[in-house]
Amino acid sequence: MIDIEKEKSVFLGIYKYYPSAIKFTFDVENECFVLSKKNPLDHEVVTISQMNQQWLAWLRRAKLEYEKLNGCVVVPKDQISCFWQDSNEPENFCNSLDNLDNLGDCIDLGDIMEINKHIQANIKTEKLYGTWAADYGNPIDRSRSRFFVGTRGECEAIILENEQVFEAAKENHHE
Repeated sequence: MIDIEKEKSVFLGIYKYYPSAIKFTFDVENECFVLSKKNPLDHEVVTISQMNQQWLAWLRRAKLEYEKLNGCVVVPKDQISCFWQDSNEPENFCNSLDNLDNLGDCIDLGDIMEINKHIQANIKTEKLYGTWAADYGNPIDRSRSRFFVGTRGECEAIILENEQVFEAAKENHHE
């Protein structure tokens, strides 16, 4: 939700068109400024009305900006990167304009290749670990069953379990 207090503070820091003699408060429920005294002078009513018109325009802009960015992640420009990738052989890519000609090494003079330019932002990098869980249905041949991704501790536990199953299978096989 938009921070009305923050917006009001910034607005009042910029808006300097009200005489300092005019005393006003902020009506939170109606999101507008009101005069503090009961019988204001005409010029005070006009001044607070003009102030509210500008405040409402300010607030409308702030709410639109909030709605536009709601659900978005704002990324600093220095966290945006680019890489180029061969469309037909996606394992071939480069991340520098200086190396772009390396993508063309696999085509002949007169050929045209399709290149995808990827512009991306790295929001978060999370270190994960992976290992194979054994196929316990046939542990003698040490077959792989499924690839597990998780924490290092979870992977170490799977490796330990695999080894225990292999050892037990080897002992049972020799008996």
